[in-house]
Amino acid sequence: MAIAPSALPGLLEKLKARVDASPVPVVDAIAGTYERHLVDVTLLESGSHPPVTRTPAPPGRPPAVMPGGLNGSLRGSVTRTPGAGGGGVADAVVAPHTIYAATQEWGGVHTGKPWMWLWVRYIGRDAVRRRGWIRHQVTIPERPYMRTAVAETIADGALERAGEATFVAVVWGG
Repeated sequence: MAIAPSALPGLLEKLKARVDASPVPVVDAIAGTYERHLVDVTLLESGSHPPVTRTPAPPGRPPAVMPGGLNGSLRGSVTRTPGAGGGGVADAVVAPHTIYAATQEWGGVHTGKPWMWLWVRYIGRDAVRRRGWIRHQVTIPERPYMRTAVAETIADGALERAGEATFVAVVWGG
């Protein structure tokens, strides 16, 4: 396709405008790819377990799903804000929104009333006492899932592919 020299500045301005418009859809595609991997791969990796049983997740791996969990589903709480920004910069956020999300990711020590309130709701106070589950402090091990999903999607190239494909589509219409 031949272009007259006089048409080149206009073509370059159009390309520049498309490049300037690309960060929002690119970051949105990357965030969507990460969200799908987190919810549909990483958070399913360790299987599931019923309430009042130990998680089958190996130490240092993502938590197992507890169907019908008391506080809701960690997987179900993951949301993504649409890509937003301007001036060549954009961002999007993918994050869970359950009370225990950070504890699962980073581990922690919980101190409180002298009973395991979670299991009290499932099996009752007497059963908790019979099982010897009365504790003032509970240590919950780290079960990284956000960091795991980031590492996996970077290592397999999924984030890069999503960003590149979207950039090409926005700039070149492909």
